[in-house]
Amino acid sequence: MSDTNRVSLGIVEEITPGTTPATPAFQVLRITGTPSLAFNPVTVTSEEIRSDRNITDLILVGAESGGDAGHELSHGALDTILEGALFNVWTNRNRRESGNVTSISSNVITVASGSAFAVDDLIYLEGFGDLNDEVVFPAVATTNATNVTAASGLTDNGSAPSTAKLINTGVQGAAGDIDSTTSPDTITSTILDFTTLGLLVGDWIKIGGPLTANQLPTPANNDWVRISAIAANVLTFDIVPTGWAADASTTELVWLRFGDRLRNDVVEKHYSLEQVFNDHSPLTYQYYTGQRVNTFNIALASQSIVTATAGFMGFGASVGNTRFAGATDIVAPARSVFNTSSNVGRIGRGVDGPIGTPSFILDGAIDINNNLRRQNAIGNLGSIGIGAGEFSVTGNINLYFEDKSYLEDVLNNTERSLDIRFTDGANKTILIDMPRLKYSSGFPAVPGKNQEVLINLGFQSILESANSLYTMQIQRFHKT
Repeated sequence: MSDTNRVSLGIVEEITPGTTPATPAFQVLRITGTPSLAFNPVTVTSEEIRSDRNITDLILVGAESGGDAGHELSHGALDTILEGALFNVWTNRNRRESGNVTSISSNVITVASGSAFAVDDLIYLEGFGDLNDEVVFPAVATTNATNVTAASGLTDNGSAPSTAKLINTGVQGAAGDIDSTTSPDTITSTILDFTTLGLLVGDWIKIGGPLTANQLPTPANNDWVRISAIAANVLTFDIVPTGWAADASTTELVWLRFGDRLRNDVVEKHYSLEQVFNDHSPLTYQYYTGQRVNTFNIALASQSIVTATAGFMGFGASVGNTRFAGATDIVAPARSVFNTSSNVGRIGRGVDGPIGTPSFILDGAIDINNNLRRQNAIGNLGSIGIGAGEFSVTGNINLYFEDKSYLEDVLNNTERSLDIRFTDGANKTILIDMPRLKYSSGFPAVPGKNQEVLINLGFQSILESANSLYTMQIQRFHKT
């Protein structure tokens, strides 16, 4: 008998829709189950009338490929699926990986190729398999266009593994160069040109580093902010932490941490999925081709794990005892899954601040729907294509009803925003932002005695039209 604990699932992007690429490298997915992933036959019962009342045939007229896969949300584990869900690719910071990092000697990291890092870039190290992992340092020198030097603290590694990565995660300001203001809320610099850092309006950044020497003098300022305007020497924010104040650094080397960015767009992504039954002898391989991400759900419940479900829709499927020629595996990132207690840094009502005290959240969900549709044709068993509809983001926030302003938002069709930030124990962060939304439903529910009064707010995220024309943005921060 086959055991569910021996099933694995992998994903690889297709170059030609519906065709698994040659020698595919399948990214192994961390799953909680694939409850409906299948190639479902579409059948029609014969309408022939017989005097003996029997049915003459059940005719196969088509097949539908796709289904759902369940996950627990963690940093990096669902990056490929998120690209498919948002119809775009991650905008990554300057980085080196896939064998480009060759060695470390005397705090100099030798890099084989790529665009040059710059002095004061904040460089994050990962995948070395030694004490260098999870280190973040400001570059003090760059040589040979690609090599980068730390002041101290790195461990020599004469032959870095192929998993070794260098990622630019931000920038360090010169001593005393970063200041803050209020009305408007900004940070300013006389040296840094903020327009050269790859930032966009709507991006979140983290101010401050691990040491007092890397922070603004006012402790409250060293937190998360959202950019509303970018000028050469000024970053303006529409969301700042409570207690934000005007501040003049003197000798501090203030760190600004940036994240990779993913915004919804129109880039079409197709995938092949490989499901393996590893306790069969010989092994059984199922392949689902031409898969697109139709739906993606994130669910939050109190004192629980943050869960996610991806819904796929595709062209075809096959099954056999032989693996696709040349196929290899990419090991799934082994990051801690996010919980809804200690890993939720903020659930924010945009410029109105975090939700909570007194209106705490009991549970909630975010639902992405790409409104895909199957394109069928005579002479084909499966679909010949998958059409894309509008990008819809809906969801709900179920609150303890302690603040009438939430009900007023429903009644008055008030525009708000919603941002959610998850940070694991290794300070790796995923930040989800919906800059414009309105509540579509919600009323105080009084179910009976001895119970809490709740207001379950249904919402619809809508286009951010003032700047970059997007509905949802996800950022990932490798170390904050």
